[in-house]
Amino acid sequence: MTRLFAVVLVAAFTLGSSSLSASAQEKNSRCSIITGVIHGVSVPRLEEGVLTGFDVTVSKVTGPLSGGEIFASLKVTRFLDDGSMLFKGTHRFAGTRAGTFTTSDRGVTSADGRMGNILTISEGACGFLLTTGTVDVETGELVLEYTGLVGAEYKTPNPPVHRKRKREMQRKRSTGCGSEADRLHDCQIN
Repeated sequence: MTRLFAVVLVAAFTLGSSSLSASAQEKNSRCSIITGVIHGVSVPRLEEGVLTGFDVTVSKVTGPLSGGEIFASLKVTRFLDDGSMLFKGTHRFAGTRAGTFTTSDRGVTSADGRMGNILTISEGACGFLLTTGTVDVETGELVLEYTGLVGAEYKTPNPPVHRKRKREMQRKRSTGCGSEADRLHDCQIN
C-alpha cells in the first residue's frame, strides 16, 4: 500500500510539476514562487451511502495564500485496491495575498490519510500549486504544505500578421479600396 501511494504521488508530481512549471514560466516570466501551510476541514459527500467526494473549507493559511477565503470541491474518480483514492476537482482562492483565482485539481489520498494534489491555475492567474500533507480520516482535519508558481493572468498577444497580408491591408486603407475585385479594377495602386 505504501509503495503504490509513493509511486503514484512521485509520478504525478514529477510529470505534472515539470510540464506545469515549464508552461507557467513560458506564459509569464513574472510568476512568483510561493510556499506555505494550509489547515482546513474536509467534509465527505455521500450518495446512497457511497463516498463520492469532499468539500474542503480552509480555516488557517500561512504565506501568500493567506488573507482570503479558500474552498474546494473534490470528486472521487477511482478507488484503488490498497484503499487509496484518486480525485479531481476545483479550488477557489478569493482575496488572498496572491490574488483571486481558480484551479483545476487532481490528486491522491492514501488509506491512512497521506495526500498529494496538483492544482493547475485555470482562471484569474497563471501557474500551479503542489500540496502534500495529511488528512485525519476520522475528523477530516487536514494540514497541507503548498509550493508553486503564481503570476498575473496571461493575455495572449494578437497573432502576428504575415508581412504580405499586412502590406495589403495598409494599401487598402490608404487607397480606399475594399475588396480584391475593387483593387484590381477600380483602384489605382502606386
